[in-house]
Amino acid sequence: DTLSLASTGDITLWAQWTEVFTITYDANTPDSSALDSGSVPSNQTINDGSSGSVAGNSGSMVEAGYSFSKWNTEADGSGLDYVAGASITPTSSLTLYAVWVANYEVTYLGNSNTGGTPPGSTSTSPGGSVTAAANTGTLVKTGFVFGGWNTNSGGTGTTYEPGESFTPGSSLNLWALWLTPYTVSYDGNG
Repeated sequence: DTLSLASTGDITLWAQWTEVFTITYDANTPDSSALDSGSVPSNQTINDGSSGSVAGNSGSMVEAGYSFSKWNTEADGSGLDYVAGASITPTSSLTLYAVWVANYEVTYLGNSNTGGTPPGSTSTSPGGSVTAAANTGTLVKTGFVFGGWNTNSGGTGTTYEPGESFTPGSSLNLWALWLTPYTVSYDGNG
């Protein structure tokens, strides 16, 4: 604001102070060690009565076997949740703790194969999709043909064809599905 100094007396101006709150981000790793790579976002300062946006995983935090999900006001996740980009109007300085969710592991098994090796396992965060692996390790089973992957070693579960996308609801094993080949014979018909 502009002040006109046209008055005839002395004027005393008083400083006006606004409290500043700091939001500190904590990696809160599941094993209480340092991050496998990356870093936590930088601290934020927000003036009293003002709003800011909650940081995302801007430091590219990586924790093997886990995916970053959100922030919480308590290290054990029992406080208030904040997703990346959420508006926050703090009334005091606070620490937001990373919340990690265990990835789902999809493991491929040969299921009594007689040669070759199963593809390596893959992982995804909860809600993420996985593409069923091809028979990259040239699995074989004498007397059978490879028919995809099944959630049950006996072939009575859900079958996934190589290249098919699906969303697992938990970690799971996929067994090679072995099919009995049929012989097709041609007859000259006379």
